[in-house]
Amino acid sequence: MAAIPVATRCISTAVRRLDKIITKIPTGSINHAAVIVPKGTQCRNASSSSSTTPVENIPSVSRKINRIVHGRNANDLLTRRISPHEFRNTTINRYFSTEATPAPRAPTRRAASNTKPLLFGAACLGSAGLLYIAPDDSGDRLATFLDEADENSREFLEGIADKLVPKKEGPWLSDLKAMGYPEFWPTLVIDLDKVLCMLHYDRRYGWQVQKRPGADKFLEELQWYYELVIFSDEMAPVAQDVIQRWGTRSVMSILQRDFCYRKKGAYVKDMSQLGRKSDRIIQLDHDPEAMSLNPENGILIKPYDGDPDDRELEHLLEFLKHMASQHKDTDVREFIQEFGGGDEDIGKRFRIWKESQDAAASKKRGLLKAFGGGGFGTGGRSQQQRAF
Repeated sequence: MAAIPVATRCISTAVRRLDKIITKIPTGSINHAAVIVPKGTQCRNASSSSSTTPVENIPSVSRKINRIVHGRNANDLLTRRISPHEFRNTTINRYFSTEATPAPRAPTRRAASNTKPLLFGAACLGSAGLLYIAPDDSGDRLATFLDEADENSREFLEGIADKLVPKKEGPWLSDLKAMGYPEFWPTLVIDLDKVLCMLHYDRRYGWQVQKRPGADKFLEELQWYYELVIFSDEMAPVAQDVIQRWGTRSVMSILQRDFCYRKKGAYVKDMSQLGRKSDRIIQLDHDPEAMSLNPENGILIKPYDGDPDDRELEHLLEFLKHMASQHKDTDVREFIQEFGGGDEDIGKRFRIWKESQDAAASKKRGLLKAFGGGGFGTGGRSQQQRAF
């Protein structure tokens, strides 16, 4: 029994040596290597699919190989029919048989191609093609539909973002006492783009700023009447950079787009979050939607389009100074309503009213002057004395 393990090790060693010999056999000598097949069958040559070799011509070395591989007499193998499965499992067949199937290769992983930009580009080209070939009316409807879809999706996504990352709770501004203002001091909230200037982004030169006529005087004089706050719907830090480049120190606080609420293509500004009394806040903006949460506190101004003869800030300057000069308990919302509401012409209406008031006061002074000269004679005597 002890001889069996020894024989097994010898057979294993012989098989390993046989594998090394077979791997060194040149391609042209494959015809001389015999393939062990059942008796009466013919063996295919690895180099030619049509040539065959009779089994009787198998050399004696093939019989020795067969003994090593199968562990039995070669004559028994030639006289006994073996199954195809048994033949496929032999070492010789693994290397020389044309019917041997190669071992399956592991599938190679290909880098995943990013098709999202291609799909987006195709969608843009398709939309542009539809707009080009469609009639004018159809193109306008399609463009409106796409704009509404884009705004709705943007509003939906920003709503989700607001829920995930809620906006900062008020108050957004520092306390008036900490800033050195009395409690009754009014606050003027001003938009930047199309109110104090016109912003334009150039791909080559960046942001281009065209200041509105009278903007410097507007800020310089109103800083003595109001707490000035810039509330811009531009992304940070555009407004901050513009104010710093102007070099003005009249603006005390700057709020930007991250404090706005997105609604139907507009940025809405909530004055109730500033930490100021609602009866002492004035909002100056060019977009009515931006003042939709506090319309009674708003004053609308005509958007600045680059006109060098623009005088809108000049018309509003005197009105705002006059409103801030009223009693500290004056509700600015009621004062705005006294002049017809905060539309684009409130500054002009106030100017007409102011001119009429000045004319009436001048006329009254003339009457008093005339009445004093006729009743007491002092006026006439003074004039005569001046004449002499």
